[in-house]
Amino acid sequence: MARTGFCSVVPRSATGIALPGVGFVPLAGVPPVRLGCLYRADDVPWLVEAFLDHVSATSLEAG
Repeated sequence: MARTGFCSVVPRSATGIALPGVGFVPLAGVPPVRLGCLYRADDVPWLVEAFLDHVSATSLEAG
């Protein structure tokens, strides 16, 4: 952040990605958040379906 001034909030799963020069600092004392996804119901691309399947399975595992 000192060099570029960029900061972002990412899901915990992103901390497993190794990116040169990028560090992950967990937030303490912050409750989980709900996320939403918007897409066209009459034209759902396969990638969106795969993503939604993954998110649903992951959220069920997390409780």
